[in-house]
This record gives sequence, C-alpha cells and structure tokens, in this order.
Amino acid sequence: MDGDEEESSDGEMEPEYSGLEQPPLTRMLKNILSEYPDDGQILKGPALFFHNNAVFSEDDWRGIKMLYSSVKELDPLKVGRFGLGFKSVFHITDYPMIVSGKKLLVINPYTTYSDEVCTSFHLDSLAKYKGMDIKAFKDAFDDVFGFGEETLASGEYKGTLFRFPLRQIGTELSGNLYNEEKIENLFDSFTTEAPFTLLFLKNLEEMTLYRRKNGVEPRYRVLIQDLGSETSLEKRREFRKSLQKYTTSSMSSDLICSLHVNISVESHDQNGLTTRDDKSWFIVNAVLGHDNMSPQLRSLSQDKDLSYSPYVGIAIPDKDTEDFKGHVFCFLPLPLEERSLTGFPVHVNGFFALSQNRRHVKWPSADLKQSAITADKSLQWNQALIKEALSQVYLNMVQQLITKCVKANNPDTLVEMVYRSIPCLDDVDVKWRIILDPLVKSLLQTNLLYTENNGGQWIEHRNAVFECPHSVTERKSEAENKDHRKRHSEERTRPHEERPTEKREQRHRNTTQRRSEQRPQENDISEDRKRHQETTQRIENKDQQEEETQPEEEQRPQETTSEYQKQSPQETTQRRQNQDHRKLHSEKNKTTGKHDTAKREPRPQGNDTAKKEHKNHRKRQQLKQNQRQQDERHI
Repeated sequence: MDGDEEESSDGEMEPEYSGLEQPPLTRMLKNILSEYPDDGQILKGPALFFHNNAVFSEDDWRGIKMLYSSVKELDPLKVGRFGLGFKSVFHITDYPMIVSGKKLLVINPYTTYSDEVCTSFHLDSLAKYKGMDIKAFKDAFDDVFGFGEETLASGEYKGTLFRFPLRQIGTELSGNLYNEEKIENLFDSFTTEAPFTLLFLKNLEEMTLYRRKNGVEPRYRVLIQDLGSETSLEKRREFRKSLQKYTTSSMSSDLICSLHVNISVESHDQNGLTTRDDKSWFIVNAVLGHDNMSPQLRSLSQDKDLSYSPYVGIAIPDKDTEDFKGHVFCFLPLPLEERSLTGFPVHVNGFFALSQNRRHVKWPSADLKQSAITADKSLQWNQALIKEALSQVYLNMVQQLITKCVKANNPDTLVEMVYRSIPCLDDVDVKWRIILDPLVKSLLQTNLLYTENNGGQWIEHRNAVFECPHSVTERKSEAENKDHRKRHSEERTRPHEERPTEKREQRHRNTTQRRSEQRPQENDISEDRKRHQETTQRIENKDQQEEETQPEEEQRPQETTSEYQKQSPQETTQRRQNQDHRKLHSEKNKTTGKHDTAKREPRPQGNDTAKKEHKNHRKRQQLKQNQRQQDERHI
C-alpha cells in the first residue's frame, strides 16, 4: 500500500486522481502539419498578411484556439468544422498574430505553460502592457490594410488582420523555411484554382493578392459579379439568410437558389500590365427538405454524431472549353488532379464526409465488406447524398436550363449548353456512378431533346427520330458539293474580266495536275493511239475488200436456220444491233455516194462459208466498237 494514499477514519482509502498525459503542444501541431501538405491548399487559410472586412465574434475567438475541435462542428452549414485549417499556417510561421475589433491575439506554441500559449491584448492599452515593444509592433504592421496610428489611437480595427512571420531558421515545430521566392510559388499555385474558388461559397465575394515592395500593389484579383440584368448576388445573400433559419426537422420542402454569375479574374504583372478574364457560370444550390428525403437520408441528417446537412450544388460554365474538368467541392475545391475526379461535365458541391485533412471524399475501400460499410455512417452519408440529393439537383439544373432556353427563344448556345450538361456514361468515374441510375431515369422522363419542327420545341426521347451518323455525313457532303457547284456556276456566269485571274489560274493548274495524275503518260497514250489507228485501218480495208467482192444484196429469207433459233437472248440482242448498224451504214453510203454499186448478197441459207464470213464480220464490228470506246477514254 502506497504511503501517499490516505486512510479515512472509518478505514476506507481514497483513490488517487490524475489527468491524461498529453504530448507537448509542438508535437500535436506537428501531427496536424503532417496531414496538411504545404502546397497551394495552405492558402485556403491566411498567408503572410491576410485581411477580412468582418470582425471576429466571441465564437471565432474561441474557435481559433482549439486543436482537433471547433465551435462549428455542430453547425451543419459551416465550413471549417474540423478545427484544423487555421493550424496549417504553422507550416510557414511559429508565431501567428491576429488583430480583430478591439483585440490582439498572439499564439506562442513554445511557452512552458500550456495555459499561456494564447496571449490576448486590448488595442487601446497596448503600450501599457509589460514587455510590449510598441515601436516594433508598429513596424511589424506598418499601416498594412489600414492598420496604423489611428487604429491604435481609437483602440479598434474594423475588420480582421492576420500576420504570419515567415520562418527563417528551422525550429522544433518545423524545418520548412520560407523566403520571398517560396511565397511567390505559393501564390502561383493558388492562382491555379482561384478562378472557381468563389463558386460555392456563401459569403466571400472577392479575393485579392497584394505585393508589398514600394508600397502595396495588387497582383491578382478574383471577383464574383452579377451577369447583365441578373440580381444573383442579392439572391445569394437572401439564400444565406434562409440557411441561418434552417433545421432539418423544420424544413419540409427544398430550399433552392439558382445563380447566373460572372467570375472576373484580373492579373497584374511586374511591368504594370493588367489582363482580365471573365467566365460566366450557371449555379444551382439546394438543401433538401425532409419530405423529399428517404428515411435513411433523413435519419443520417438528424444524427448529431455526423451533424451533416443535405446541402448540394452544381455549376456549369456558359461556354465549353477543351480543358474543362468536372471537379469536387466541399464549399472549397478539393486538391486538383490531372484528371477529373468525377467525369461529369459540371462541378459538384456537397456537404460530403471528408478525410480528416479535407483533401478527399471518403469512399469504401475495395476490401471493405458490406457490413463494415453499413457500420460506418459517414460512408452511408456520402452514398445517400449523391444518389438522392445530388441527382435531384442535377435534374433541376438541366430543367432550369431548358426553361431559360424556351424564354430566350432557344438560341443555339443555350441548346448546346443543355446537351453539354448531360454526363457521358462511359466517362463517369466508377465511384460516382451511383448517381447514374436515378439521374438517367429522371432525364428520360423530361423533354430533353430540341427540334426545330413546329416552330421549335422540346420533346421526350420516345417522340424523337435519331439520324444515323453516316447519314449526317452524307448530307454534309452533299451540301458541300451543292455549295461548290453553286460557286462554280456563279463564277462561270461572271464576265471574264471580272473573274479573279489568280484564283482561275490556280484552279486551272490544280485541274491540270489532277488530270495528269489520273491519266497515263503521254508516251503511253501516243503508242495506244497509234496501235488503235493501225487496227482500225486494217479492219476498214478488209471490210472494203469484202464489200467489193460480194454480189448484189438479195432479200434475206424470213425463215432462219436452226443456228439463229438456238441463240441466247444476249446473242439475239447483239445480232439485232449489228443489223441496225449495217442498215445505218448502208443508208450513210447511199447519202454520200460511197460504194453505192457494191451491194452485199444476203447470206445463203445453209452455206457454211457464208455463215463463217458473217460471224467474222460481227467480230470485226465488235472490235471496232471496243477500239473506238478505248480511244474515247484516252482522249
């Protein structure tokens, strides 16, 4: 029995109480930093000097001091519920400083006593604090973002200002050293995702990066604006007010907000040149009411251990770009990757269950059994949120685009936008294909296809006739040929002096070259022509000799020999053609007076010699005809 234990008067012993041994604060911060790599994601929180025009509330002051916890963790519509985001700034600094309203907070993780890590000061009494070097303090802030002598005199800063001294030497907390060049690299990585960072945020409307050399100069600016006559920013603010009253049990119907906004990006280089890029987006945000949720999703949304909200959103750009990749947001974009995380032609946002460092959506691993998935509520939540909430909002987005098309008289740009919003089933990532079944079933019941018939209308797929791809190609080719013939006809009807000489000569050269490639060489043509002429001459001489030696032509008997009766239809047709040819030849000779005294006798019936001569004559006529056709082709 230990001597430290005390014995009561009745002989009972009192147990000894003690707290759990905790690791040093620096080791706890190291564990946080290992989960937050120091890439562009660190600038989702502040970097160096960070200014916000809102003032900290008491909950904000308490939350900034928490590790692995947050005052937002029971608020289902707050970003930053894990209490880790701000602590990632220890990658670049050891001593964060925060000024907001009437307070200054300095965090010192190296202090000996854990209850002295966070030190608070009142701005109006700053010079009175023991050990405070007011001149060094003024030099540190040096009138950045409006913080100066007037602020100290009034004792209040209208906004929030973070200051993170860069780590110049390795410390117990981290060996990462940061200089101006490394900060520039962080800014560059941030600008990669900055153009769409504001898409799904509820409050933030502008982000600006400044460079401080000879004064404070803007370097990069992202701004969300109304598009044309739209009042999207006002609708955004009204939606935010409605969310503040939201509770899962009190909302029976969906809360939906659609926005058509412009994201403007301004870049300033070191030479003072400014470039601006504008991109328009159509965004639909929604929170499902309990009447539109399955019992499973309703139960999970009311689970205090999860404290999640059925909040989802879809964003699609007005214009198609080749480099567009559908990305995943949990209000802020998850880390970018080379390929699309979803395979969707849109960005998707949702209150997904994420890994502890907020870099990935939680998915069941390949070897995880169904029983384990059922036991993990966060995995159930993600699957239910995608299948139910996200599929409903996706369908709502497509239907709203179709409505906008009809109101605008169906311009080609909006019709193309509707078709572009529909996912290609083969491109969707295997993890996200759980959305396809409910989404496709709903789309097939929608008037999803546009036709110009009857003045233009949207119809269901069952009422549409689809054209085969090869038919479309043939029609396109036919249209191109028609346009070519039309241009050629117009060119021929123009006066010769008005025709463009250069184009005409170029076409002539092209035609000549094409014909020379298609026909044989000139030497070959000459040889063929010479042989043809010699053959023709021989046949004509032989025919002339036969005609001069034959007796006068007699009437051919009506009855033919058995040889003619046995001829095939083709031979009969050829025989009739030869008869017509001979008749025409005879009439021509009579007209010209040539061989009018030389008449052939009809072929005597049963005379083998006459039959043979007649057959040879037909062969010669056929040969002459073939040679004539060949000559015409050569010519």
